[in-house]
Amino acid sequence: MQILLLFLIFHFIGDFIVQTENHCEQKKKRLSINILHSFLYSLSILLATIWFASIWQSLLIVVSIGISHFLIDLTKIKLDKLTKNQSFKFLLFLFDQFLHIGILFFISRFFNELNSLGLSLIDTIRDFIGHDISLQRIAVIILTYIIALTPSSIFVRHFFSFINRQEMECLDNLEAEHLSQAEKIELEKKQIEKRMGSVIGMLERLVIITLGIMGLYTSIALVITAKSIARFKQLENKDFAEKYLVGTLLSLLIAILLILLIRIF
Repeated sequence: MQILLLFLIFHFIGDFIVQTENHCEQKKKRLSINILHSFLYSLSILLATIWFASIWQSLLIVVSIGISHFLIDLTKIKLDKLTKNQSFKFLLFLFDQFLHIGILFFISRFFNELNSLGLSLIDTIRDFIGHDISLQRIAVIILTYIIALTPSSIFVRHFFSFINRQEMECLDNLEAEHLSQAEKIELEKKQIEKRMGSVIGMLERLVIITLGIMGLYTSIALVITAKSIARFKQLENKDFAEKYLVGTLLSLLIAILLILLIRIF
């Protein structure tokens, strides 16, 4: 379990945190960007393998995962271009993550213990924290905070696209050049609103998880209340109110599930 948790931490870092939105879009147009992403993802996985594998085992794992990650992403991109059906795209996104994590789960079954470097690292972490806490506990807490960031934001965005049955708005620089000045300003406003919405969602989940760890469950209501007050005027618009409610409840559900994950482990 400890090995799998390490894999998951660095999977979400490599596949979501390191990969920018621009890289995600460029990856669909340029093979070199997909190769670069797979290479950076492999380096991220390398940081997980050094805890439990030998040098040669680490190299074998990293090369195997790098190649499989590239092929899975390439297949996903090709399938994604075949249709504009958002239900299919959403399921494709979920299946893509299922395959990546499934491979990591399979490899983790061959390892049971940390190596000398891994044991040294965990001792250093324990000394820094000042508590005799298990690696599994530390890994679960770190994993939940990482998932609460970009991975959850991307999932929420895909989910909204899925329920609205609308194509996700992604224009590259060439497409944007053909827009009028007014359209460019409007597009920029929408992109800023989306980025701010993502940041608010990430902060909301981080605060809720932190309050959950501290056992301050009643304080979670204050977070939702503060968010609602900030959007009070906009809630008069029915379409916005519905999207706001769905987004808030989905974000809250993700945070609660992550708190349950911490409590279970």
